[in-house]
Amino acid sequence: MHRRALVSHLIPAEARFHPEHVDPVYSRYRRVGDTTLDESFFPIVWTRDGRRSAWLAERYEPSQTRQPARSLTARAVLW
Repeated sequence: MHRRALVSHLIPAEARFHPEHVDPVYSRYRRVGDTTLDESFFPIVWTRDGRRSAWLAERYEPSQTRQPARSLTARAVLW
């Protein structure tokens, strides 16, 4: 029997790639000379001030989503 799983990792919205150490998996999403995480691949789900990636905000109406805990900040890692 096949079983499927969905896993999501949440990291701080302020996270950046290490300027020198290259990860064999996640560095494929890194732009040359830039340590920021591209929100197309690493969308910001929510921040303490209520911000999230624009494409997520456009896709989901506020009434369809839960409000996050005010003390947390996260960025989703998708692949």
